[in-house]
Amino acid sequence: MRILFIFPRYHTNQRGLIRKLKEEGHIVKFISIGVGATENYSEIKPTIIGLSFFGRYLDKLLNSDADVTKRNIKGFPKIRKLYIEIFNFRPEVIITRSLNSTYFKLIIPLILISKFKVLSYSQNPKYVKSLSFSKKFKHKLVEKFLRVKFYTSVKYRLEDGLFDTLVDNKYLTFIPFFIYPKEIHYNKSNIKIVKFLSVGKFVEWKNHESVIDAFSIINNNKNYQLTIIGECVKPEQEIYFEKLQSKINQLGLSDSIKLIKNVPNNQMDSYYISNDVFISFSLNEPASISLLEAMSFGLPVICNVSNGSAHYVRNGYNGILIPVDIQELAKAILFFLVNKNNILTMGNNSLKLINSYYNIEMCYNLLMKVILEK
Repeated sequence: MRILFIFPRYHTNQRGLIRKLKEEGHIVKFISIGVGATENYSEIKPTIIGLSFFGRYLDKLLNSDADVTKRNIKGFPKIRKLYIEIFNFRPEVIITRSLNSTYFKLIIPLILISKFKVLSYSQNPKYVKSLSFSKKFKHKLVEKFLRVKFYTSVKYRLEDGLFDTLVDNKYLTFIPFFIYPKEIHYNKSNIKIVKFLSVGKFVEWKNHESVIDAFSIINNNKNYQLTIIGECVKPEQEIYFEKLQSKINQLGLSDSIKLIKNVPNNQMDSYYISNDVFISFSLNEPASISLLEAMSFGLPVICNVSNGSAHYVRNGYNGILIPVDIQELAKAILFFLVNKNNILTMGNNSLKLINSYYNIEMCYNLLMKVILEK
């Protein structure tokens, strides 16, 4: 099949999917409005459409803080270039990121007159506390008249309550992130210093400051190292980075906690390999690919329940699930410091989950089922 991605920007969480599609013989093209600073382009080089002259004018007028996410989703792209790329590629399937984006609205005329199928990827949970009539009607309308099928990498959000009490959004298909397991054999039977890793942009909602606070609580235990890695390219990110570094220095933790910025994704493997436990403590994270990447390297995970990817973690089996509470995070950290033998056991369980419940063949078959269904 000829499969065309049209996304606001290329994100590394699509790399496994694109790799699998190419391995299966599909012809893949990726169109994006913009690019990220630390993405991995080893599988595909996206075609950048960019903003039109009118789009740049609107961006200056309505996006004074130069928010890249807002620009990529709401920005007005170069229509002629977008249409030429679509016509030249002749897709059989288009996978798009957001129905609310300007670029999706611009291709609606093509959808109406063409025969290609459209899939809309989101990070909205399939199972929710409630589903309004208007949302169900919207899904039904879009599916019927625009032939759009919907899929998500988030099954449900743990903070919404017990799975059995949630409502199934039948228009959404759950397809796990496409993650390839890493064939790496660790020697973690005699860990002296436990190395923790956290990954996320240097922005407030990634909640790095709370992670630092949690380590300050258990600072009487010196047998740890924490590495926080994140994108830091905008002025406000630099300010936040300096704020964190200053806090680390004030707490006297500079020997134990290191901040690293702008590590290219294709260089992240060495950090997953050299660390022992992964921490994801961001606030209201829609979904976290780094959590799954850590699992694929055989790391146990500490994750709070507000993360959309928290359901990938089985509490007590391959990690520890906690509320958004610094004291609870400190307890989870202390658990691994005291029970080092659990690091290898839980890490192996992370790999088992990647190889079984979230294995790449199953994910691919689910995607093909969505594409091929009438």
